[in-house]
Amino acid sequence: MTRRKFVGMTAAAGLAFTVVPRHVLGRGYVAPSDKLTLAYIGVGTQGIRELLPLLAKEFNPAVIEHVAGLAARAREQAALVEQLSRKLFEQLVTLDGKVARIDTAELLNPLKFADTEGCEVLRGKLILDIVETVKQRRGQISSQHIAAIVQLAKQGQPRKRLQLPGGVDVLREKDALIFAWRRGKTVH
Repeated sequence: MTRRKFVGMTAAAGLAFTVVPRHVLGRGYVAPSDKLTLAYIGVGTQGIRELLPLLAKEFNPAVIEHVAGLAARAREQAALVEQLSRKLFEQLVTLDGKVARIDTAELLNPLKFADTEGCEVLRGKLILDIVETVKQRRGQISSQHIAAIVQLAKQGQPRKRLQLPGGVDVLREKDALIFAWRRGKTVH
């Protein structure tokens, strides 16, 4: 299991635990949102081995089953987004060597929904896939980078350029975004 997958799964499980309905905990138990009893931050696998038995002891054992079920649903949803993104990449992105092009309308609404607000997760994954295809060196794209790319697609002026980690430039053309490997010096 990769570190990224592990962090994603534990974050989803931790988030799921914070939104457990009170009735799941059973009578006599206090909801996590009502009382913070412990915090395990950066303790690694040893902490996880200690945390789960503590949760079973302090709270209703059904909470662990509920959290595990939520984590399983999160993995299924992530797999669906991965498959959809791969198909949309094949259909919407034009590759020419290490240069990728996508129409802004297709990036902003890849499934052609009437309301584009339902496309954030898929749009973000598609951007990550495009950058991963183009980048030539190490560099991680953050949520702020994704938001800046979406903003460029929505309101950017032609010839406006964003520089991303990994040596990737995103250039706004009339009705498209061009993702290209940056040659030369970077601007910090």
